[in-house]
Amino acid sequence: MYDARLGTPIAGARVALCENRSEGREAVRDPFGRCDAELESTSTGSIGSFRLTWSSLSARVDSRVIVTATGYLPWVVPSSQLSTTRSARTRVVLRFAPTVEVKVVNADGRPIALAGAGWFRESQDGREGRYEACCTDKDGIMSFVLDGVLEGELTIFTVASDPLPRFGTAIVRTTSGNQYTSVVRTDRPLKRVFGRVVDASGQPLAALVAVEPLADAGFSTVDRILLEAQGAETDMEGRFTRYLTTSARAFLELRTWTGLRDGTPHVATEKLSVIETQFNEHPNEITLRAPAKPIVHCTMVGPNGNPAALSALGVSFSPHRNAGHSGSCFWVGGPLSADASSQSIAREVRFVWPGEAGTLLVIGHSEASAGVPSSIGEIALEHPEEHCHIRGK
Repeated sequence: MYDARLGTPIAGARVALCENRSEGREAVRDPFGRCDAELESTSTGSIGSFRLTWSSLSARVDSRVIVTATGYLPWVVPSSQLSTTRSARTRVVLRFAPTVEVKVVNADGRPIALAGAGWFRESQDGREGRYEACCTDKDGIMSFVLDGVLEGELTIFTVASDPLPRFGTAIVRTTSGNQYTSVVRTDRPLKRVFGRVVDASGQPLAALVAVEPLADAGFSTVDRILLEAQGAETDMEGRFTRYLTTSARAFLELRTWTGLRDGTPHVATEKLSVIETQFNEHPNEITLRAPAKPIVHCTMVGPNGNPAALSALGVSFSPHRNAGHSGSCFWVGGPLSADASSQSIAREVRFVWPGEAGTLLVIGHSEASAGVPSSIGEIALEHPEEHCHIRGK
């Protein structure tokens, strides 16, 4: 693997065989190496050499080898070539990626701090892009320098809450190795839906709320990237908010985690209910009610035995698939959100018992608060009737 300008070997580049499980051209792919499922990976050595092997590929799944190195444009071998390759030697030449500095301003031209920014490119091969939810500095600046961006005509988009959720877009045309600055006026209101998930008795329920377009109302590329960044998880008390750039009608799918299935890289989910709704600037609150199901009730106490508020709750299926395989786990309540204001704490967290589960290992974390130290604890559950009472250490 070589630098296109200097002709020198590139050490430490990452080479990964990825499966992209997103369906069709509507998916927005990350061109810098993030993939739905990584099958094999390696890195280049001190002289730029690497060896990547695999046994077989599914004909039903889009597979590709992606080579990435900091500051360079990615190099990709698509599945159409991999399916006919048994053994090959190749010389990989990487070119410097363009870089973009984004400045986010409001309608009056004043910089907006703590805003998110992203970019995307559309071509005959599909859509590629990336979004960083956090965040611009006090001068409203975020730089795509470490990885860079792609070449060609890119749409830069920004999202801010100043004081209401708003977005903006701008066009920049890039070529390899050059630096660009894009000032984006972020003053167009985002449309939203918000609400809460409850169980059959009306009690709050942590779950998943996915947004799907109506058949005759597709989403823009920005909408798809934003929905991916927002995730599907509610907070730990069942609250959710979803944003789009347009006043689209869409389906809200209420889903829950159900278990592990062969051939899937992540924990499987099941649909509980679905409603049709309208995104707009000033929506009414929505209540999504789950059908009657066995419910897990989780509470926590600190090391001193006093009740503690849960700030994060994770669930692992036992037996675990293998060491380090995060596909055997899921978070309840979305504690990894980049937007700290969207996180919640709860005295009790409730979720539907996964229907295909054997033993669950539930892990709780409580942040330090007045009189109660930070703690973490776990409990194994074999059936939903057991009370999920976690004792922190």
